Amino acid sequence: MFLKSLCMLSFFLLLNFACAQNIDELEKKIKKIEFQIVELQQQQTKAKQTLQKIQALLSDLNPQKKSLVKELKLEQTNIETLLKNTQEVKGKLNVEYEILKQELQKGMPNRLKPAPVKEYALQILTDFYVALSKKDYKKATSYQLFGKRMNRKTFISILQEEGLHNNVISQEGINALEKLGKWGTFEEVFGKKRNNLFFLHEFEISIEDCYGLNLENAEAKFHWNGSDLKIIHCKNIAKVILPIDQKSILKEVDFFIKKTYTFLETERYDKFFSECIHPRDMEEVLKQEKLEDLAAEFSSTKSSQLKKILDILLTIEPNKIESYRVIYNHSEFFKPFKLEKFEGKWYISN
Repeated sequence: MFLKSLCMLSFFLLLNFACAQNIDELEKKIKKIEFQIVELQQQQTKAKQTLQKIQALLSDLNPQKKSLVKELKLEQTNIETLLKNTQEVKGKLNVEYEILKQELQKGMPNRLKPAPVKEYALQILTDFYVALSKKDYKKATSYQLFGKRMNRKTFISILQEEGLHNNVISQEGINALEKLGKWGTFEEVFGKKRNNLFFLHEFEISIEDCYGLNLENAEAKFHWNGSDLKIIHCKNIAKVILPIDQKSILKEVDFFIKKTYTFLETERYDKFFSECIHPRDMEEVLKQEKLEDLAAEFSSTKSSQLKKILDILLTIEPNKIESYRVIYNHSEFFKPFKLEKFEGKWYISN
């Protein structure tokens, strides 16, 4: 009886192993066909462009130039034949692709490849944002998947020179995605209208392994390899925010203005610069001037001016209130006065 059970167990193990191998083979075949379809479409696009140029030349060409007309018409015929042949091949590949996909779906239950959860994606975005904020671009890019046109080293160089566009990502935007964002497979989130050929060709991945997070025009796209989730692309995340509690924000801002005034009044300029000026701005200023020189200059010329501005801020309403930024305008201000929230703290940002 034991021997019979052992034989049965061995049989099932071998069967599962064979199924796993079959699934791997099917996936390889499907990916190969996907790449072939992409290449055919690219060939067709180039051929159509060349055909249009030839047709334009023929319409403008002097009919008396018979040899050139003959060459162009021959080339035109060749391209038309190529387009016809590639379309036939593409049709056959599409049929084979659908058959293999059906076979793969039947075998998929035998394979353990759990889908990533929304919380994991949000954590990846948060870690990515924190690394970017600290300008730790090496760590930030470790959360990304890179394709053919942009490698990690080149992207780090771009970030070091230009930084990341303000609209790409923010903690407030990530919070909004957490509360209201839609999470799911690529097709569940973005629908079937989205062209997946870019992903297949650029990143050499299957659309079935891609996931998305979306809210309004903000989106993040990910690739899941069964153990790691990588960011493929994200945009406009900084543009979405949760509905804000204006009273709470104004209360925080009011406290910040009074704290800043106290630092200036008591001439604690070290505290003023470290706790009241945006770290981003301080980093740029300290590249050009020492802190002690800056403090000496500030105390003699600008402290009284800023205290006057702060006095005015306590008597007027902001022109714009956002979860991460408050803007004041006044006739005595040379330009709008901005306060910005960064990593949970308020700062003067201009």
